[in-house]
Amino acid sequence: MRISGLFAVIALVMAPTIACDDDDAGADDEESSDSAGDCDAPDAPRYADVEIFATCTMCHASTLEGDARGGAVESVNFDTPEAAMMSAAAGLSRVEAGAMPPPSSGLAVTQAEVDELERWVLCGTP
Repeated sequence: MRISGLFAVIALVMAPTIACDDDDAGADDEESSDSAGDCDAPDAPRYADVEIFATCTMCHASTLEGDARGGAVESVNFDTPEAAMMSAAAGLSRVEAGAMPPPSSGLAVTQAEVDELERWVLCGTP
């Protein structure tokens, strides 16, 4: 499981160069700037727009301590853009695996929220 998680992180780190960079071959093509993979497009989410963080920060917030964190590791937070960027790829991997939010927490996220987080990560956490 650790190895597959490592591969997921590597894939997520490499994905921005694959999914979100402009295609040099089509740089002169006017349609290339309108492609769904163009992360400069207005629909690329920004940190403040990623709705799933409202759920994440119920435990993963730097202002929470002890039991208020619900068992969340102290070094993993999503309450600031900088903190979220540091843990974004690993967080996405855990959400997609169904490990976050923990099933025992009673919290749930929608597929739309997961998709938005994935786009934020794939587009380089703008």
